[in-house]
Amino acid sequence: MFDRSSILAAVALQGLDGEIPFKKAITICLIIRHSWKIIAPSKQCWDGTLGIKTMGLWSFVKGAGKKLIGKDDTPEEAINKELADLGLDASDVDISVEGGKVVMKGKALDQETREKIILAAGNVDGIEEVEDAMDGDSAGTVFHTVEKGDTLSAVAQKTMGKASAYHAIFEANKPMLTHPDKIYPGQVLRIPTEA
Repeated sequence: MFDRSSILAAVALQGLDGEIPFKKAITICLIIRHSWKIIAPSKQCWDGTLGIKTMGLWSFVKGAGKKLIGKDDTPEEAINKELADLGLDASDVDISVEGGKVVMKGKALDQETREKIILAAGNVDGIEEVEDAMDGDSAGTVFHTVEKGDTLSAVAQKTMGKASAYHAIFEANKPMLTHPDKIYPGQVLRIPTEA
């Protein structure tokens, strides 16, 4: 019934405050990670009402995304090339790939760049996790996994409460998105905190 990462998240959440029962902790994680399809880090979930800080292990759909890894480049070279092609400054970020997991250390230029770097690396075919070990705090970051049949308007309605906010989501995901209609199932998007 519960996947491994939800159980780990609930255990981590429960460990933060002995007064949060395991059942409540796993319920919070399941709501955040599954029902809303908003990605919360696998190691620990966050609920604004509880004020719990996220850790930086982000989940992605392994079989979705650009096919970058394989031919001549190492996975690290392919991801760094993709970041450069997108115009994202990752010069102070060290990227390593261990199986289907990308590990990022160092410092991003700012919070927006940090989130875009995570998404650009995670939305790659074969990648299922991105560990954000960069300096600073990723609290407040909200990502959403696109489902089959979703449009940006539908994502905006689900995540921001109004379909007309789709343009804000589109703008928040440039340069990875080049057109509001070009999204795909399994793709992870940044959700702005306000439209």
